[in-house]
Amino acid sequence: MIDVHLFTNKDFKLYEKTLSNYDEFNSLNEDFLGIYSRSSLFNKIQYKAGARLLFKENEPIVFIWCETRNGISKIRSIIPFEGFYDLSYQDLLEVIPSFTNALPIYLEISKFEYEMNGPDDHERILEIMGFQHNRGIITMQLDLSNLKESKEHIKIKHFKVDDVKKRVELQNKIFHSKYRIPINSTDILLEISKKSYLPNFAFFCLLDEEYIGFGQITKSKTKYYLVNFGIIPEYRGKGLSKLFLHEILNAVKKEAIQRLYLDVSSNNEPAVKIYRDAGFESQDSTLTWMYVIKDDDY
Repeated sequence: MIDVHLFTNKDFKLYEKTLSNYDEFNSLNEDFLGIYSRSSLFNKIQYKAGARLLFKENEPIVFIWCETRNGISKIRSIIPFEGFYDLSYQDLLEVIPSFTNALPIYLEISKFEYEMNGPDDHERILEIMGFQHNRGIITMQLDLSNLKESKEHIKIKHFKVDDVKKRVELQNKIFHSKYRIPINSTDILLEISKKSYLPNFAFFCLLDEEYIGFGQITKSKTKYYLVNFGIIPEYRGKGLSKLFLHEILNAVKKEAIQRLYLDVSSNNEPAVKIYRDAGFESQDSTLTWMYVIKDDDY
């Protein structure tokens, strides 16, 4: 039987060595200890709410940290202890259900997502645990010194806090999918509270004063990422995404940022083409794994 414990203050020191090696199982695991130590009190409470230690016969076997929004939980780290690799097939099957049952009921989690870039034997462990391949992710990078000039332009406008409702409306149109739960104003306000948020690099795209797109730059450690970029469906296929992208890239270049990164689904061929045409090059690829608890959407 697997037991699940809340992550307490004493655990920081007790398990510091194992948690410091967070990227051994998966290079995309996030540094819980480092991120927690640099966060506000509000975010610390949020992070600990999604962190659990799992035990087998009173010995720690794995640390799991997740962040949940609107029923979909992103697992930010799965960090095994030594005993994890000795678990039986049945024990591995029980890991995620045990973890899920120990999380607050109000979260109403329907599925977990976990990004993985690790060896084949570690992917096999995920399969045994009940995860399935969901989609492939391509990481791309752009050397902004090689940015090509565009002869055409389109209007952009900085996002301000007063524009939260407009942004929610736009992003839900841009990324609408039956598999995606719409965001709300709270999601945006939570994002703004994080250190990764850059207030001067969040942009609307306007055409004849109509809001038709959104995109932003965030910072992760020392790297800058293009995220949440897109145009609403009725304006796609007209070359407007390309113009909007160039406006953002030019704004970033003016701030002396030398290199920009992004993650894009390998299945999203139109987006991949737009990024390649702008000068982005593929750097790495990862797999997103899905663990479905409630399959109402499938």
